[in-house]
Amino acid sequence: LAPGEEVWIVVRQYHVLQPSGLRLLSCIDPRVPDRATFEYGHRLAQAAAGPATLLGVVSDRARDAEARAVLEPLMNEANRGTPNFQMRVRVGIASSEILLEAQEAHDELIILGVRRARRGHAAPGSTARAVLEQSEAPVLLVQKPRPAIERILICTAAGEPGKYDVLFGGRVARRTGAIVKVIHHAYKDRGGQIKIEVRSELQKEIVIAISDNGEPFDPLAEIAPVDVSAPLEEREIGGLGIHFIRKC
Repeated sequence: LAPGEEVWIVVRQYHVLQPSGLRLLSCIDPRVPDRATFEYGHRLAQAAAGPATLLGVVSDRARDAEARAVLEPLMNEANRGTPNFQMRVRVGIASSEILLEAQEAHDELIILGVRRARRGHAAPGSTARAVLEQSEAPVLLVQKPRPAIERILICTAAGEPGKYDVLFGGRVARRTGAIVKVIHHAYKDRGGQIKIEVRSELQKEIVIAISDNGEPFDPLAEIAPVDVSAPLEEREIGGLGIHFIRKC
């Protein structure tokens, strides 16, 4: 074929694949099974329409049967509404086994409960803190029972660092039908204030001004140009928004 020559392609059969749902890992402590964590994970798995794993971790093999006796009724309940649930029991340190399971199964979201302090306040335990610090996948902490997933708040850094957070939050929102609010912060590792000013002008309109002293970010100046001439297989998906703005 010569460059620029037209080519006709005839397709006799084709099959459109349904978009895959989110892969979820719902973690339950067999010693103290948290009903709120299970129900939230089950509800999210139904909405996400992807494979889900109910994971329990025990400290030694002798407690394997005991853990399965706790988790099996929950799995049977989940499979009545979400047939793609499976159960796993691992032996070892809880945080390490959760991270290994998520890595091996390529899970996209880890769901954990939080412990209750003496005064009733919810706080991450040692397992949840270790998973939060080391996990490459997003972690969702369930603090209390919630009847529905209606609102999602995404707090992230501005610009490229926060792109994945926004994309992932959007995927969850699309599956659950939730309303999303995105807050970008520009203070990084230092503290700062956000000033919100509300004023009336000429008694005809209300003006709300939001300002901060965070690090400036100019997407038109700081984001490198996209090489649109590169082969498709060598280019990343997305990232053309600023390119289109520059060309307008």
